[in-house]
Amino acid sequence: VTKAGIFGWIFVLRFLFRMLLRSTGRVAISSGDYKFLLTSWQGPVILFIGLFSLFIYVALDLNTKIILSGKLLRGQKDSILQNLKEGFISLKKFLNPGGIGIIIYIAFIAPLVGVGFSISATNGLYIPSFITGVINHSRIYAPVYYAFMAAFAVFGISHLFILHGILLDDKTVKEAGRQSREIMKAHWKDYFLKTVLYFTRRTR
Repeated sequence: VTKAGIFGWIFVLRFLFRMLLRSTGRVAISSGDYKFLLTSWQGPVILFIGLFSLFIYVALDLNTKIILSGKLLRGQKDSILQNLKEGFISLKKFLNPGGIGIIIYIAFIAPLVGVGFSISATNGLYIPSFITGVINHSRIYAPVYYAFMAAFAVFGISHLFILHGILLDDKTVKEAGRQSREIMKAHWKDYFLKTVLYFTRRTR
């Protein structure tokens, strides 16, 4: 059901983007079009729709599933529509700087770092090899790049349970983040042991 909802939203999204692009005489947007995004009225609208789409994806791809899983563990049963409704209602908890930061991490950073939840729309996101090649051969860029990746990985691991705190324990983003860090601090050895065992079994 959630995949069907995502498919339907992609259809609507493509229609909206095509309509906006046609109004500018363009057929596509490239990485060199940043000026267009900042100097035309269509640019901010496209950026807003893009950010709004990330919220829709998180509601369908993650929030609804976590809410459903939490209910199943407690022996509760609700209709699919009720779980979808709660998934969308939960988005209001992310309408703050911290919440938007979590959405951006889930959408763009988690797929690159390989740590934390990610959405299907950006799950295959990666940095092209020609860019990483330039970074790896630079004495300046390489340390900065890997420092950022390490920092994001630590952030992702320490906040693995932030969505659970927000959605299942009805906590704010700040409170859920603190709770997740405390959980990982207390159980990091067990987490790393099971992670190593998991990847060891997958490589066999």
